[in-house]
Amino acid sequence: MSGWSPDEPEALDRLAGTLLEVIRYYRQRGHVLRAVLDQAGHDDHLGRFWDDELGPFQRLSQSWIERVQSAGLTAADIDAATASQVIVHGGIRVITQQALSGAPDRDPRVARELAANQWFGAFRRRG
Repeated sequence: MSGWSPDEPEALDRLAGTLLEVIRYYRQRGHVLRAVLDQAGHDDHLGRFWDDELGPFQRLSQSWIERVQSAGLTAADIDAATASQVIVHGGIRVITQQALSGAPDRDPRVARELAANQWFGAFRRRG
């Protein structure tokens, strides 16, 4: 995700493409993802590890939202910290569900809908 920016041309399409890559990445490693998620709720160390893995994405997302707010491209009343939490934790839940039990032929549609929800929900929300 660090290679994506809401400022670039075709940002929504690139976001959908990047999220599709993430779904495919986790689909290929589904056994590891399932093991980590199964144990993260029971093992404090593993739970902190998983949160630490998601933390950089949440901070990056927050900085993107703040940047587009400063540029006047999205609503000023968005709470960037909360919106980034929803983007990352909600997004990983959707990605996990699709990667572990969704039909592979739906991966592009799921990625596109997830991207559109994030794009219009945070990066280009009307005020």
